[in-house]
Amino acid sequence: MSFAELRFGLTELAEQLPTGEASAMRESMEAALADMVEVWRGSNHPAAETAPSAVRAALDELQTATAGLEEVRLAIESYVRGI
Repeated sequence: MSFAELRFGLTELAEQLPTGEASAMRESMEAALADMVEVWRGSNHPAAETAPSAVRAALDELQTATAGLEEVRLAIESYVRGI
């Protein structure tokens, strides 16, 4: 494999990482969480207490995954610039 082919393949890989989609999903989930908390405020529904914390935990995991994807993307781009 030539350097040009390697550079092209890595650049293509970096562009396919769903960093933008993951960020948009996180923002959408944060908005849904805020709505959920507001709607269920004072509710006696059993999920009124547990659901928001579950969504917050999922958001935290999504944030970690998004940060990892971004780190990988930046590392690939840095490597490509160096070859």
